[in-house]
Amino acid sequence: MQQKFFHLIREENNNGATVFFSSHILGEVQKMCNRVSIIKDGSIINTQDIKTLQRENYKKIYIVSQNLDGESFQFDGVTNLQKENGAVRFFYKGDINRITRLISEKEVTDVTIEEPTLEEIFMHYYE
Repeated sequence: MQQKFFHLIREENNNGATVFFSSHILGEVQKMCNRVSIIKDGSIINTQDIKTLQRENYKKIYIVSQNLDGESFQFDGVTNLQKENGAVRFFYKGDINRITRLISEKEVTDVTIEEPTLEEIFMHYYE
């Protein structure tokens, strides 16, 4: 039934209808919607195209290095900094050149920079 429901929604949207889809299952929202509004305390606090929201929001960064203290990554734009056995992971919103310059000054063995999921973006609005 769920697949039939989603098919119906897509069909109507393709025919030009605007469909309001409310869900706490953000994976469904990511698959079904072009735009998303985030509601907090009964008010819309952000509305954007999903791709724009992901692109212009936080980046997930994971850095592996033997001599990484994590302290050098504590500045404006860095949130959820976690240190774990020779690695740090955090979210970053800001000038990507700043963070890549800082990473390049370290002796690292691995770096991953990813787009956050819609769920991770959503949770930032509630922290």
